Amino acid sequence: MLAGVVLVASGLLAAGCGDDTDDAGTGSTTTSTSETGQDQDPGSTSSSTTSSTTSTLAPLTASFRGVTETTIELGIAYVDFEQLFDLDFVEFTHGDEVAIWEALLAGVNADGGINGRELTAIYDTYLPVGNVEAEASCGYFTEDNSVFAVLGLWVGESVLCLTELHDTIHVGHLVRQEWVDRSSAVLATPDAVQERSLEVLLTVLDETGRLEERTVGVFTDVIAEGTVESVVEPFFDGRDDITLGSVAVLQDDEGDQIAIAAEVRAFTERWRTEEVDLLLVVGNNGLALIPEVGTQLDDIEFATAAAGVLQQTADGLPDDEKAYYRGVLTTAGLSPFDGEQFDEPLLQECIATVEAAVPGLTVEPPNEREGPDDWYAGIRDACGSLAVFVAAATAAGPELTNESFREGLESLGSIDLPGTAFASFGPGKWDGDDGFRLVSYDPFAGEEGAFTPLTDLIDTAAG
Repeated sequence: MLAGVVLVASGLLAAGCGDDTDDAGTGSTTTSTSETGQDQDPGSTSSSTTSSTTSTLAPLTASFRGVTETTIELGIAYVDFEQLFDLDFVEFTHGDEVAIWEALLAGVNADGGINGRELTAIYDTYLPVGNVEAEASCGYFTEDNSVFAVLGLWVGESVLCLTELHDTIHVGHLVRQEWVDRSSAVLATPDAVQERSLEVLLTVLDETGRLEERTVGVFTDVIAEGTVESVVEPFFDGRDDITLGSVAVLQDDEGDQIAIAAEVRAFTERWRTEEVDLLLVVGNNGLALIPEVGTQLDDIEFATAAAGVLQQTADGLPDDEKAYYRGVLTTAGLSPFDGEQFDEPLLQECIATVEAAVPGLTVEPPNEREGPDDWYAGIRDACGSLAVFVAAATAAGPELTNESFREGLESLGSIDLPGTAFASFGPGKWDGDDGFRLVSYDPFAGEEGAFTPLTDLIDTAAG
């Protein structure tokens, strides 16, 4: 059976978001967090980057849109996972997204806020099928409310409505460097941008000898085609020990299964002729087609930089299709599936903060979760985005503007972020995560599959 290709589903599975407490559309919730302080600071990174003392700071002013003498207003965007769940696009939701953010923001405010200003927030949920609802959310945050920055999960190129068209800061997930380069306001992420993740994968595969004397084919889609040109082709240029086979670009993005199957048959015949023995899947859509490729090509190995999307794509498939994902090579940081990431101290602070704010909630790691509500992923992603914002905005000082925020972000250097082993920001580097190791995926390990480490975890920004 041909695995379905759904842009929205595969595009957002790597990062948690979503809530089912409000109807989809704009202006769903408006909330101030100034009255619900918590004892813990979920956005903390280290004393050097998150200090909220104001004793030596200049008087606070209304320095920029969304910034007053006493508050910083944020927009919090979250995907309507409830609708996606009902449509069978995904098999999970992420609990009460508003409750997660309210608890974390209140924790920052209880610790003094950002240089003495409290964080307030308005919320909006959208269904990322096409751009209609995303653009409406963008207008709600920027035109209707003039927030200082938008945090949360924004899926796809429509993020440029915020950072390019409306000059509004966004800190989120699933970020591409090409979008960062086009943005006039900061587009930042606690993760690694997709292009850098691919560079790391190719480097680690090369350094461990897994590319030597191989013929490497490339399977991509129209969204990620530019990454092949900017990352993959330059990497292989001039290499005599590695042959770069055909680059196949999946053109159909409407889910026409017959058309997609025809494209895949043409691709696999070309790779068979070229004797491709390693297929590099660039972007998200091709991951759903690994079983289709695997049925037509014997003895081919797969590699991808999208570890999270890989796991979520394989999860829930019939065993005969899931088997084709066994042994896929990828890179990953702290593992969310064996407690390694779950036990990271800063992330544990976030989890404790949310648990204290939501009566009866006990957050379980992914391999122990029962039911569709994955609170852990929602907390992890919100906590990471908020930590980056708090660190950069604090470093920006009392005169908070787009420019001072950028300067603050680029001044951070090495930083501790929730759920990561190594992270850093600097001039031109607006993505945090630097901790990677080569892993092999086993879809049958545990409840949701697991990654087996093949190398040590390294800090890719060191040296």
